[in-house]
Amino acid sequence: MRSGTFYGWRVVAAAFGLAVLGLGFGFYGPPIFLSAIREAHGWPLALVSTAVTVHFLAGSIVTANLPTLYRRFGIPAVTKAGALSLAVGVFGWAIAATPWQLFGATVLSGAGG
Repeated sequence: MRSGTFYGWRVVAAAFGLAVLGLGFGFYGPPIFLSAIREAHGWPLALVSTAVTVHFLAGSIVTANLPTLYRRFGIPAVTKAGALSLAVGVFGWAIAATPWQLFGATVLSGAGG
């Protein structure tokens, strides 16, 4: 006998929300951020493009190690840490005043994306 509530649609909604925000900010956001940061600070295109590359490299390193992270910390904890890292990283992109701050933010946003 079944008892309780069916959580399937809640899981689908949560996965959809994570995908929209994660892909929106983590995958499609950096090219948009690149242009905005370049205009705001006047930094060379090569510098900001390298930051975008660091973002994607950090993301690929975390993605390659996700099974290990899931086993060690659990899926909910890793997902929450990823969302927080992405949020802090994107905020860092917005407030970066020096290139080293930008690169720190790209590592966080890439790892969380």
